[in-house]
Amino acid sequence: MDPYLFFSIIFIVLALLLASYPILGFYFTTYVSSPHDLVPGSSFTYYTRILPYLSHNTTSMYIVRLDFIYVGSEEYIANVTLYKLEDSHGISISPLRRGGFSFFADRVNVLCNTSVALSYQNSSLVRLVMPKATGNVSIVSDVKYLIFEETGSYFGRGLFSPGYPEKYLGFAWVYRGVVVSTASNNSNIAESAALFVHVNEHYLAYQIWVEQPVISQALLNDLGHACPVLHSLVEADRKIASELDYTDEEVIQLNYISIVPSDQAWVRAFWDNFNNLAPLSYALVAMAVILIILRVRRS
Repeated sequence: MDPYLFFSIIFIVLALLLASYPILGFYFTTYVSSPHDLVPGSSFTYYTRILPYLSHNTTSMYIVRLDFIYVGSEEYIANVTLYKLEDSHGISISPLRRGGFSFFADRVNVLCNTSVALSYQNSSLVRLVMPKATGNVSIVSDVKYLIFEETGSYFGRGLFSPGYPEKYLGFAWVYRGVVVSTASNNSNIAESAALFVHVNEHYLAYQIWVEQPVISQALLNDLGHACPVLHSLVEADRKIASELDYTDEEVIQLNYISIVPSDQAWVRAFWDNFNNLAPLSYALVAMAVILIILRVRRS
């Protein structure tokens, strides 16, 4: 083969491989072997920090682990564990890529451990973490998701270096849920802090922060009968909140999911990686073009 053409092809292939190897690695090792839609047996796990006001001036914190298993026809089995942590200065929520969630405390008390059957129609929790993509979805009482918006970003995106896929979500597009209160006509409850990925006809929550007791109220609605201690805890938290002149957040964080969303930003991730490799990527392509021009002139 003509050496000009040979090395021009080598330079172009090298530039393409450098930009695409994180994408191809995830695609061939994880994406092709994973389900992309909710099927019976699909599971996902959340950790949530609730009742923030009960922790006011104390060393305690309340954490809930939620394990959902999809059984079909918009029905789920939820395994729920409510923890009370004492001396909780070591509690942390780590990024999804590094394992999702971990907590450390001197004392860990299990206040409730139960399993309940839930459906989309009767469950505030399911609608909180898996709202339908139609928008205008009621969560609890007067609080609902009004619309869902594209953020223009995706998981695994690199700023000044090639992007690498998130452990479970890959390069899934990120969406924002707009939360409103119909009672107060206030659209700033969650602002831009409700982040989702698109799965089937639903959005799956990745992370939600709310400065209202939306998560604890959803837990109470669905689990109050199976976890009676929630009633007194939620009531005490609200009483303390009414006496304070500031607001605190409840947080819910995705920890694990057994499916990979099909709504992936493959092309965008490739071009972002290509641009983040500049000037190397552009130099390789430029050298290939120069070699081709020299070959044409030579002939």
